[in-house]
Order: sequence, then C-alpha cells, then structure tokens
Amino acid sequence: MGSFLDFAGILVKGISIAIEEAKKQEENRKDFKDVATEKYSVEPTKDDLLPREEPSKDETKNAKTAQRETIESFTDIAKKSLTENGKFTIRGFGSFTVKDHKPRKARNPRTGEPIDVPARKSIGFKMGRDLEEMANKLDKEDKEE
Repeated sequence: MGSFLDFAGILVKGISIAIEEAKKQEENRKDFKDVATEKYSVEPTKDDLLPREEPSKDETKNAKTAQRETIESFTDIAKKSLTENGKFTIRGFGSFTVKDHKPRKARNPRTGEPIDVPARKSIGFKMGRDLEEMANKLDKEDKEE
C-alpha cells in the first residue's frame, strides 16, 4: 500500500506542477473578449455584464462524483498495467515500473541484531521529458526569487 501512496503523491505533485504552469500561461494570455474590444471597439453586451450563477449543490456533488470516478478508473488502469506488464507510461508525464528487490541481511538499529529482509517489489517513477523541463523551469524561477 505504501508504494501506491507514493504513486498517488507523485501523481498529485505532477498534476499540481501542470496546474501551476497552466495558471502562468493563463495570466500571460489575453482573453478573446478583451482582444475583440480593443481591436474592433465592440461594446460588451448585456449578457456579458450579468452576474454568473453559482453551481447548485447537486451540480457540485455530480462534479465531485465524476472526479472521484475518473481517478478511480485511472488508478485501476495503472494497477492493471503494472501487474500485467510491469510498466505504466503517461506520455509527457513519466513512467512507472515495478522493481524487484532481492532478499538481504540488515541490522536492527536499536539492538544491532542481524535481520533477514525478505524479497519485495516496489514502484519506481521516472519523469518524462516535458515534466522534467517544467520542474527545472520552476526550480530556476524559485532560485531567482
């Protein structure tokens, strides 16, 4: 279960990086309506000035349910791929692979007794090129500030 939590943490981190990048791009992009009003001197219509309605509780609940179902189906696909193929790749994001660890001898740090650690499997992650470039770009921006 720990490896799945690691997978989820990595996935959430990657998604948050992508969201931050999208927000930065959104800030730099002019809205189409702004461009149209500047270029053609179009006055905003009455519909543009009306306040937008907040989504109802049912709509919000349905959206959360859809999000939950999407994440569950995604994780099911990832689990199935990892168990059958030993690899799961998301283009531009990265790839997950199953790693085998051989049994080994270790020491209990408190008592110093030797312990036999059994063989186990874990999930490894390697970032895709796009995600790595984005992470490096964000790291450079953090260092400049």
